[in-house]
Amino acid sequence: AGASRAVAEPDHACWTIGPPRTRGFWARRMVLETLLHGWDARLAVGRPAPMDADLAADGVDEFLSVMLPRCLERQPGSWTGQSLHLHRTDGDGEWLVRLEDGAAQVERGHAKGDAAVRGPASDLYLFVAGRGTVDTLHGLDVVGDRFAQCLADRGPVGNHLRHDGRESALLEPVGDDGSATVGVLPGRRAGG
Repeated sequence: AGASRAVAEPDHACWTIGPPRTRGFWARRMVLETLLHGWDARLAVGRPAPMDADLAADGVDEFLSVMLPRCLERQPGSWTGQSLHLHRTDGDGEWLVRLEDGAAQVERGHAKGDAAVRGPASDLYLFVAGRGTVDTLHGLDVVGDRFAQCLADRGPVGNHLRHDGRESALLEPVGDDGSATVGVLPGRRAGG
C-alpha cells in the first residue's frame, strides 16, 4: 500500500533523507536503488549490460543532490575547493560539482571544472555510486588538472579519497590493484 501511495500521491509531504520531502522521493529512490542493485546482481553472475541511460542519468543527478551531501556531512574536510565536471555522452546530462567548506555545490549544465569525467550515463552512475573507477569503467574518459584527475581516478564523487590522501572509511579497497569499489566481488573489477 505504501508504494502505491507514493505513486498515486507523489507530492504528499513525508520524511525523506533529502529533497524533495515528498512520497515521490521514495518512488524515485526505490527505482534507482533497484537499478543499481540489479546491476550488482548481474555483475555477480557475469558481465552486466549497461543500465538504461535515462534512468542512470537520473541516478547521477540523485547521487549529486541527495547522497553526496550526506557523505560530506559524515566526512567533513573530504575534498576542498576542487571541481569536477561530469558529462554524459549518450544524451542530455552535465553536472559541475564543487566541494567547498564541507558542502557540495551542484550546477546542472555545461561548465568547466578542474577535471572532467565524460562517458555514457550508465558508467557515470556506476562511477559516482562507487561501483568502479575511471580505470575499471572503460567507457569513461578523464581530462584536466592533475590533482583533480587523481581524485577522479579514485572516485572523488563517491568520496573514496580524502583531500589529504588518506583512504576514506566509507569504502574499502577490494580490487587487486587497491582500487576502492563497492558491490564488486574480491578479485573482480567493475566493467572488466
